Amino acid sequence: MVFPLLFNNKNEAKRYLYNLNYNFLEEDEEEIIECLMYEQYYKSYKAYKKNNYICHIPELTNTIYTKNKIKEEYCFNIEWLTNFVFESIDWQGAPTMMDELESMPCILDERYDEVFGIENK
Repeated sequence: MVFPLLFNNKNEAKRYLYNLNYNFLEEDEEEIIECLMYEQYYKSYKAYKKNNYICHIPELTNTIYTKNKIKEEYCFNIEWLTNFVFESIDWQGAPTMMDELESMPCILDERYDEVFGIENK
């Protein structure tokens, strides 16, 4: 059974969504509201193609991610890494995925130093 953890009803979740400084796909509004209410994950490849649109909400959180946020805050403004991280995340957030990549150099192989070299720390 799933219980709302953050909002008491859809109206509260909708108000929260509309007060954010992010855009979202109108066709995904209900799904995003449900994800916020029940802390389930949301992921939209269509929204990811639009830089400041909500494209990911990790499970058990109300953290909102856009492509720009993932790229600028977690991926050192590296486009290929941003794409890799977005493709790889589902229920977890971008910071968790970046921690996994840093702790397992074999995933990025030769590109590990490009991402986690001293200049990006």
